[in-house]
Amino acid sequence: MNRMPNIELTRFELEMLEARRSYKTGGEGSIYFSDSGTLCKIFIDPYSKRFIGMSENKFEKIVRLYQEPLDYSVKPLSTISSNGRLLGYEMERKPNYKPLSVFMYRKELIFYLKEIKSILEYYASKDITYGDIKLNNILINRRSHEVMFCDMDNIRLGKYPIDLVGITWKILLMVMVELMR
Repeated sequence: MNRMPNIELTRFELEMLEARRSYKTGGEGSIYFSDSGTLCKIFIDPYSKRFIGMSENKFEKIVRLYQEPLDYSVKPLSTISSNGRLLGYEMERKPNYKPLSVFMYRKELIFYLKEIKSILEYYASKDITYGDIKLNNILINRRSHEVMFCDMDNIRLGKYPIDLVGITWKILLMVMVELMR
């Protein structure tokens, strides 16, 4: 099996990252642009905004996704640590992909929802449950019509459970069912 590389940040690099404005911030982490054109997800406490590190559960899932890449998914590239503490991971960046929006023609939206359904079925065939379905986590390329899922650390992968379950997936599924009638 391929051993996942690790980026070890110095204290200065960590302070520079902390001072940098994040590209996106969610309930459990912030995403930063790297100098090499990739994205870095660093796990933070949502209240104090301090780096808290990546859980063992997330680490195991990220390593497995690195070793056995999953189609239709943003791929992890390396872990990120500082002073021996695992903080997060680096992932590929998809510059031609944008988050799914409900503000598009009905026919186009139905097309993407059918693609999403197929991808979720593919994940299920791999013993994966995607637990954080929301517009920002589903990326589309409107030229190629490809769909990619991101935030891949928040899945159920075999025996490794989902960390946080979003409630927006229920809304998306209700919309999917309604539009497919």
